[in-house]
Amino acid sequence: MQHINSSYTTYFNIRHDRYGHLFQGRYKSILVEVDEYAKELSRYIHLNPVRARLVKTPEEYQWSSCIYYTDKKEAPAWLYRDFILGYFGERPSSSQKNYPEEDDPDYPLLLTSSKSSYYLHSSYRWIEKLRKMRPHPKVEIHPETAEKYRINEGDEVIIETRNGEITQVTTRTDTIDPKIINASHGWWFPEESPETQYGWERSNLNMLTSAEKFGKEYGTPNLKGIGCRISGKVPAV
Repeated sequence: MQHINSSYTTYFNIRHDRYGHLFQGRYKSILVEVDEYAKELSRYIHLNPVRARLVKTPEEYQWSSCIYYTDKKEAPAWLYRDFILGYFGERPSSSQKNYPEEDDPDYPLLLTSSKSSYYLHSSYRWIEKLRKMRPHPKVEIHPETAEKYRINEGDEVIIETRNGEITQVTTRTDTIDPKIINASHGWWFPEESPETQYGWERSNLNMLTSAEKFGKEYGTPNLKGIGCRISGKVPAV
C-alpha cells in the first residue's frame, strides 16, 4: 500500500504540475489479532455511512460491500466473505441475518471496558492499600454524555445492556468519545459475605455480556463494542 500511495502521488503530481503530499498522512496498518476486535472493526466500517447520516441503511452506501455480506446482491468472485461472516453465525443463513449488528435505539451508547492499574484482573481487591487508591469500580463517561443524563462526578450509575445491568461510580473525562462508556473490569467485594458470593453480580462486567457468541480462536465472549444505556441510580428510601 505504501508503494501504491507513493507511486500514485508521483504520477498525480507530474500530471498536474504540482509537488508535495497528496494524501493527508502516511499509510498505516494495524495487525488485528483478536476475534472480537475484527468483528467490531467490520461492524464499524459498514455502519459508518449510517452514523454519518449519508444513508439510512449500510446496504444503500454505494462504496460498501455490506450488501454482498447480507446476500441482498450476488457477491463478486474476488470478495471472500466466509471469514467475517463466521463471527456472526455458524451457518451462512444465520450469519447473514446477524450481519452487521444494527444500532439499537434502546441502547444508544457503546460499552467498552478496561483494567485497573491497581489490580490484576479480579485479584488483590482485598489489599487495603490498593482499595484506598481505588475503592470503587469506576465507569468513565464523557462530560457531554454525563450532562445529557444528569450524572455528576462520583454518582453511582446503572449500566445496562440486553443481557443485564450493574452499578459503577462515575468518573467524567473528555479523553473518550461521547458515545463511549468505559466500565471497569473484574470487580467483586471481599468485604461482603460468602453467602452473597462477595457481591460480584453488583458491579462485575460479566453481567453485561453474553455466552451466546464466542470468539473462534480463544472461546471468549464479547467484552467490547456492546450497545448499552446508563441512568442515575435511585437512592434507597
